[in-house]
Amino acid sequence: MQFYDLTPMARGTHALIYRAQRMNQANPKYYCVKLFKRRCKAFFDLEMAAYERLLHTENIERYIPKVYGYDARTLSGWGLPAVTNDTDLYYAIIMEWVENAEHFSTDNVTVDTASTLLAGLTKIHEAGVLHDDTFPRNILMVPGTRRALWIDFSVSNTSGKNPPWAGEINIAGAMIMYHVLDHNSYANDYSYSRKVDGWDSQRQFLSSLPTLQLSEELPLFHIHPFWHSKGGCGFLGCSALSFDRFTGRRTSRI
Repeated sequence: MQFYDLTPMARGTHALIYRAQRMNQANPKYYCVKLFKRRCKAFFDLEMAAYERLLHTENIERYIPKVYGYDARTLSGWGLPAVTNDTDLYYAIIMEWVENAEHFSTDNVTVDTASTLLAGLTKIHEAGVLHDDTFPRNILMVPGTRRALWIDFSVSNTSGKNPPWAGEINIAGAMIMYHVLDHNSYANDYSYSRKVDGWDSQRQFLSSLPTLQLSEELPLFHIHPFWHSKGGCGFLGCSALSFDRFTGRRTSRI
């Protein structure tokens, strides 16, 4: 699989995202080439370990982009301009290009897509993958549809060593909930914000989602919500989770 017309679309800590076309295809379409930077192979390995589990999970394509394969090539081999002594290998993962996608925000979230996201994260956990980076930058929304995707598994945990599944779903649920509230203008109403009880509002929102079973014994979220003076909401107390490096992969090379 050879590519041309690689257009840089985003730059992350570990990788660069290109939109590309495949050579010699009857029906031209775009692909996403996630090209990992030099000395970032450990993050490529973590992402591939996650996809190796996820791609064998039933109906997972509803919650993550399609993954076509991976490879290690020189820059010119990827279709990028060659550099002096173009011999270094760069690892990349080839995925679908999600047309018209936007990063998660209060402008594009709905109760339906919030439900999809939480159902997707639950499915990811069932596959034995802890995402470990559940922030808006790692969620893609397709406006006008119910499609909502989790992306970027480059710091994920597949070790199975007592991963904090509940902690991740709680933190992600809190983040998604407050975006939904803000989207519906509840959190921007200062008088409403000061009166609402944090745990009650969480429970009311999540009770409307068919994908979760709520527990009455423990608080839903192990974080402390606070209200800004002009309305809106933030939260405190998200601690980083450790992860193990995994290098095994069996997904097809392209």
